[in-house]
Amino acid sequence: MLKMSGVDPHRCEYLFDEPGSTGGNLVDLFVRFGMRTPPVLRAADYPPPPSIGGPRVYVLDSERAERDAWLRAQGWYGRELILIQPGNHRTMGRRRTRWRRLNADDNWWPLERWAALLQRIHDDRRDALLVLRGSVEEVPMLEEIHAAAKLPEVTVVGNNLRQLFALCEVAHSVISVDTGPAHVAGALGLPLVVLYGAQPAKDWLPRSPSGSPVLGVGGPAALDAGGSGVSGCRVRGLARGGSESKAGDATLG
Repeated sequence: MLKMSGVDPHRCEYLFDEPGSTGGNLVDLFVRFGMRTPPVLRAADYPPPPSIGGPRVYVLDSERAERDAWLRAQGWYGRELILIQPGNHRTMGRRRTRWRRLNADDNWWPLERWAALLQRIHDDRRDALLVLRGSVEEVPMLEEIHAAAKLPEVTVVGNNLRQLFALCEVAHSVISVDTGPAHVAGALGLPLVVLYGAQPAKDWLPRSPSGSPVLGVGGPAALDAGGSGVSGCRVRGLARGGSESKAGDATLG
């Protein structure tokens, strides 16, 4: 399209022209790409913006008011909330039944694993409400996990992305599969654990602009080493305002 439009190629930069552009975290790749200047332009005329450490998401005052009213109506206002995101784009899509039947979703975790994880979190933080969160289409799947957990401190919430942004803002932390809401949590400075399947954490680990802990577990490296997945979680070390966590600060295993 650039060629057809007559754009001078010397006024263009191309993402994958940079050596090493096919590996590493994609956020870093795009930041480096954004700092490059086409050869016919003076780089000094286009200084890079100050570093922000990662993407940011903002919540509107009207969304905060709606969230707080909803939390009060549920009796959850002021309570510690830990958000659990088991689903991804496949579990909310039109083919979600087919993905499940064929066991072809590399981000799907068996129900018994989710139940064991919820039990472990509850054992560590007994006053917390564990919120199984997803889209409205994912509510039946979340209810299956809820039933398997057999814990009164677990609840199911189906909401949209803007409502998720607002809920993340007041949550204690998030545990998520490798999916978009995990990046939302990181962008809002929420302590975060991401469970990886077929994709490597080194390429897709979310970034936090505030330096809040972000920990990736699993992925191809863990499977190649003989790992069989994750059976529990200790989230005591996940607190707002800390630096990036080490494996000992928030252990899944």
